[in-house]
Amino acid sequence: MTKLLSAILISTLLLTHFSISADERRTQNRQEVRELKQQEHELKAKQKLLRLKSSLNLQTEQEHAWVEYEASILQNINQKREMVTQLREKHRNTEQKPNALELAKANIARLQTKLAETENQYLALEEFYSQLNEQQKQKIDKVVQRKIKNKAKKIRQVRKDEKQQH
Repeated sequence: MTKLLSAILISTLLLTHFSISADERRTQNRQEVRELKQQEHELKAKQKLLRLKSSLNLQTEQEHAWVEYEASILQNINQKREMVTQLREKHRNTEQKPNALELAKANIARLQTKLAETENQYLALEEFYSQLNEQQKQKIDKVVQRKIKNKAKKIRQVRKDEKQQH
């Protein structure tokens, strides 16, 4: 019985694989790659959070504030993924690419969402930061400063690349 089910499953998979067009297969592959990259991004964020938590040596009374802060970070990652997915889905089923106004509107929505996320993160960070001792605050300060410095460096590199292209 299990051999029969296995044979049916394998034949169904083969038929499905060979019945879809090369374009559909490429689209599926792109989507799978995107999903894997998103998962990788989320795992890297969780890894960074774990390292930070470990380096802070949090006390029991600080745990609740940490959980809130960590949740705000992870929520932002998921919201960003959902927004990008929605935009892709909207234009996937049409041959028409988004025009300049649609792109500008999507960019405004993205920035508004980013602002709301940043404000939520700030509130969570503020609560968490107030629970830390001086040594822990210094560690958080270094992490945030490094993050801002790296972001500024990336922005400068993008601008430099754009100038070279023009």
